[in-house]
Amino acid sequence: MKGIKRSLMAGLLACATFNAQAEEVSPFEYGLNAALSVSSAKGYGDDVKFGSKKADSSLIGHPWVAAGLYAEYAFADQVGLGIDLRYMKQGATLKETEENSNANNQSSSSNATKPSISMVSHGVNGAVRLFWYPLGRQEEAGMLKVSVGVAPYIPFKTTCTEDSKDINLDDTKKKEISGFDLGVSGLLGYQFTSIGLGIELKYDWFFMNKLKIEEGKNQTIYSSTAGLKELGLQCATIGINYNLASLFSE
Repeated sequence: MKGIKRSLMAGLLACATFNAQAEEVSPFEYGLNAALSVSSAKGYGDDVKFGSKKADSSLIGHPWVAAGLYAEYAFADQVGLGIDLRYMKQGATLKETEENSNANNQSSSSNATKPSISMVSHGVNGAVRLFWYPLGRQEEAGMLKVSVGVAPYIPFKTTCTEDSKDINLDDTKKKEISGFDLGVSGLLGYQFTSIGLGIELKYDWFFMNKLKIEEGKNQTIYSSTAGLKELGLQCATIGINYNLASLFSE
C-alpha cells in the first residue's frame, strides 16, 4: 500500500513539474514580421459613376510585401498588450461596372479599356492591440492568439491615377488628400513558442475618408467620375513573425 502511495505521489509531482516547465514562457516578446498585403476601396457609395455606369471595386488589389517590428507583453496567462509597426503600400481602385446585357456588348467591352481611378500610398501602419490567448502561454503547446486593436496609418507619398495615367497633383489637389487614417484591426495568429516562429492573419478596416472635401464642394482630382465624395480603404495581410526574445531564453 505504501508503495502505491509513493508511486501516486511521484506521478503527481512529475505532472506538476512538467506543467510548471510548460508554463515557463517569457511574458515579453519582440521581433520582426513580414506579410503579403492586399487592399481595396470601400464606402464610396452607389452614386459614384463613370458616365452612366456605376463604379465597382475588386476585393483583392495592390499586393505588397510589408515588413516591420512588433512587441508584446502578457500581463496574465491569457491576456496581453502589444504594438506593431509596418511599412506598407495601400491602395484603392474604382472601375466601371461590367454589364452583361448581350454578347455584342460583352465583346466590345472586353476589347475596350474600362475607365478607372486609383489612389495609392506608401506609409507607416501601426496598431495598439489587446491580445487573448485561449490556450494559455505554454511552450510545449504553442500559443493561439486572438487580437483586436486600433490601427493608425500615416502616408508618406500618395499617387493618384486615372485610366492608368498619373495625375499631376497641384497644391489644390494635394489639399484634397487626407494625410492620416484610423481604423480597427483584427488578428488571428499562432506562435510556435519552441522555435519563436509565428503565423498570422490580419484585417484592417479604416473608417476615415481619404478625400478632404469641404461641404457642398466636389473633388477635383478625378475628372472621369461623378458623385465621388468619400473613399475608404480596407486591408488584409497574411504573414509570419519571429520572436527575437526566444534567442535569449533558456
